[in-house]
Amino acid sequence: MTGAAGGDRAAEEAPGSDPAAERFDDGANRYDALLVVSFGGPEGMDDVMPFLDNVLRGLALPDPAKRRIAKRYEQVGGVSPINAHTRELIGAVSEGLERGGPALPVYWGNRNWHPLLPDTLRRMEADGVGRALVFVTSLFGSYNGCRKYREDLYEAVQGLDRPPHVDRLRHGYNHPGFIEACADRVRDALARIPEARRGAAPILFTAHSLPRRVARRAPYERQLREAAGLVAGVLDGGGRGGAGGAGGGKRRRWRLAYQSRNASYGPEGWLEPDVGDALAEERERGARDVVVAPIGFVCDHLEVTLDLDVRAKQRAEETGLNMVRAATVGTHPAFVDMIRDLIRERMAAHPARAVAGAGAGAPSHDFCPPDCCLSGRPGPPKPALGAAEAGPRGRSGGASRPHRLPGGFRRFSRFPRLLRSLLNARRSSAAPTAPAAGPAVLLLPSGPGGAAPAGAPPSSPDAPATRAGGVSGSVRGPGGRR
Repeated sequence: MTGAAGGDRAAEEAPGSDPAAERFDDGANRYDALLVVSFGGPEGMDDVMPFLDNVLRGLALPDPAKRRIAKRYEQVGGVSPINAHTRELIGAVSEGLERGGPALPVYWGNRNWHPLLPDTLRRMEADGVGRALVFVTSLFGSYNGCRKYREDLYEAVQGLDRPPHVDRLRHGYNHPGFIEACADRVRDALARIPEARRGAAPILFTAHSLPRRVARRAPYERQLREAAGLVAGVLDGGGRGGAGGAGGGKRRRWRLAYQSRNASYGPEGWLEPDVGDALAEERERGARDVVVAPIGFVCDHLEVTLDLDVRAKQRAEETGLNMVRAATVGTHPAFVDMIRDLIRERMAAHPARAVAGAGAGAPSHDFCPPDCCLSGRPGPPKPALGAAEAGPRGRSGGASRPHRLPGGFRRFSRFPRLLRSLLNARRSSAAPTAPAAGPAVLLLPSGPGGAAPAGAPPSSPDAPATRAGGVSGSVRGPGGRR
């Protein structure tokens, strides 16, 4: 970890220290930039097959199965809403940073479509970025929503001479800003239900389903239930226009459901209930209206606009149920302010880490433990950035040192390039690698009548970036820096 003055802190042994405490960063750190990392999506029919090649890289997927997946994108003209929504979020965050600080330029890199993460990291290196904070547009801990991003960050810095040191912002699933934004979106949806029936309408909070074997290795379900309960608690307290409360002092009924289940892996199956089944059950219980709130997504994905707005809506209509879909948090001011608050946390000494009220659990960690969000595949996990060091950790004033891979980037910055390359190559060769075969998770909705196969999770290819909104792999931030 680097202090406010920019130098590495002295390390000292801390036997008997609390491992949980070492997952938090209490140092006053300096950073040069913010990197927003998202999944990415196609923006036209010509993009669909190359995008799927990126997502499915390393998987033995027959061409007919890939074409079935592509047909889902054909239904929306080949355009996933995720890139446009990410641009809007980055614009709102950049404006907030410029207006109220901290003044950081904002870069953008995706896992699977342009601007691709490796290209953005090269751009950041060329721009002289030494230290960057990373905001991942996934707030809940799972392999695909946490560790896979950290693995991709590791791969993206390979081969760079002076890669930026990156620290991932903690998951904000129980931050007051996220909870407030979710509650506002649900209130807006409730307001679209006739007032006489509004108080009786239950809420279905939804998130992407996961295989149970993967969910057991992550805090995904617990975090989702906590966040949904916090939002429901805010709504029970009433609020803007009185639309949030159930009326008569009653607590509004809510439940967590899962969506976009795209394959089957073994006898255990995926997390349930499916949103379609949950809708039918609510109708059987006498509900006439229901609000579906996609709490597991911060912006619209194909899983939201197709799986909820089309398929779930059709299932609800077939049962005679009026389904109203709440908007994702998107650029809600409270959510944008949450991102700025998380940035300020990592730049302050001994920060106060906000959580949403008495019903919230502890804040999520800054540095992931070594066994965080494992994929469930056999063999050792792949290298990933943003983890706490195993064994005795360097400490100063109770703060932990982030895991530096490969080669301790800044530590060797004064060495000749050849020596740095040799050291990095030696460490990379010694790093654990994933086995060539073994079950994995691909969270991509399958095509009609088909299912996505098991296989090793793909990595973003190192391909030339296209310009997005006039900027290649970055967004102009405060001070005009790119």
